[in-house]
Amino acid sequence: MTHCGNLTSANKHWLIDLPPAGTYIFRLEVNQRLNLDFLSGQKNSMNKNVLIISALAFVALMAFIFVQSNTPAPTRAPMVSVTPIEVNGQTALGKAKFDDNCASCHGENATGLEGLGPPLVHKIYEPSHHADIAFMLAARNGVRAHHWPFGNMPAVDIEESDMQAIIAYIRKLQVANGID
Repeated sequence: MTHCGNLTSANKHWLIDLPPAGTYIFRLEVNQRLNLDFLSGQKNSMNKNVLIISALAFVALMAFIFVQSNTPAPTRAPMVSVTPIEVNGQTALGKAKFDDNCASCHGENATGLEGLGPPLVHKIYEPSHHADIAFMLAARNGVRAHHWPFGNMPAVDIEESDMQAIIAYIRKLQVANGID
């Protein structure tokens, strides 16, 4: 075995010197069987499943790296256009609490923020699809991503009365923007 690192087409062997191991030279037979031979000439049967699983894991890792490197960073741009409303009383409190607790992900006036959180002034959140209790439970318990690709929403530590004011504000925004 003096031809390390060469591809010999006559016997269809690849001899590959693996630098990290340094002391081992491996021969990979390119035929129906897959053998792993050490310099000593000992034949050790390699489990094909291990090789297949390793190859699949490598491909999955490369795909993950490719997707991550090609995923644009959040732009924080508003996702929808929302006509602001005049606030007073409970809706003024709701807007203030929304701005403090929700706007960092859902945007000013619930427009949503590209890459961060969905717009709440959207037909998906109309009362017939997401009742007020859905907003209450989402804030209290968090929610698993199911309509949008933003990931899971964490629970928010907020008083129930403040959440009710936020919901009143969101519903008024929705009505003013044609969602009811």
